[in-house]
Amino acid sequence: MAQPERVGHAIPIEAAQSGPGKGNDGQVKRDPEAGWHVKKDSRGRIKSTYGLSVHTGVDEDGFIHRQSITSGNVHDS
Repeated sequence: MAQPERVGHAIPIEAAQSGPGKGNDGQVKRDPEAGWHVKKDSRGRIKSTYGLSVHTGVDEDGFIHRQSITSGNVHDS
């Protein structure tokens, strides 16, 4: 019998070149597929990361059933 799936937390991954501006070739340095991931830490301070988020769905035993990668600004739900 299949186990019901639980959704894990979204884990932010910082983009390799997340700074503003342009490179030597005149192209924008930021990853166009990334976005801002904003959340509060355990002390209530707002933390932001420009990059991607990894979303993992696991069963009650912790086995991974699915993973997806989205832009950092996509909501977790």
